[in-house]
Amino acid sequence: MLEDREPTRMDVRLYTDAYVVRGWISTYQRRLSDLLNAADPDFLVVEEVALEEFRTGDVIRKAPFAQINLNTVLFAVGEQTVESKPEFRIPKVREQALVIVPPFRITGHIHLPQAAELRSALMGLTGRFLPVTEVTYWSEALKEPQTTADMVAVNHARAQIFAPYEEPNVWRGLEGESVQISAESLAADADTEEAAAPAGAGVWISDSETAG
Repeated sequence: MLEDREPTRMDVRLYTDAYVVRGWISTYQRRLSDLLNAADPDFLVVEEVALEEFRTGDVIRKAPFAQINLNTVLFAVGEQTVESKPEFRIPKVREQALVIVPPFRITGHIHLPQAAELRSALMGLTGRFLPVTEVTYWSEALKEPQTTADMVAVNHARAQIFAPYEEPNVWRGLEGESVQISAESLAADADTEEAAAPAGAGVWISDSETAG
């Protein structure tokens, strides 16, 4: 039983509607998603809390404790990487996905129940907070830059999930063309410089050579 061992400290970042909450939680759970899904009913107590502004990261409030409303949490980031124990692993299928939790976008792997097709697997995706691994997240609206993380837990009720997802390659089909354009541009620049250079340009004449 969980109560048979000592609780551990889990450092977290909670991205809410308005702020980023940093702190730590005393828990018997090993994984962040398990911790959030086990919270009862809608609140979580965080210790040594710092409340930060988006974009700047400026700390606007500190407190020894804070009760956080989980309904306002868009997603949570764990500061430690925790592997699940083999005996607790349930066979799942990894799928690359885009998760939109306005105003944030998250790309990474969702872990789906085994099913014959992706539609059925997505229908079987349950849980209040869903783990997403090998993550990149950002917000253009908030000017939050791309940040990577091993895992985040996403508020399922606030999320739209698109799968399968492939990162767009903006250079696709342009590799050969860009090389050709670059070569032509260099040649044109060289011709322009040669035509514009005055006679004797680049030749230094000393006073002794002009004497007499």
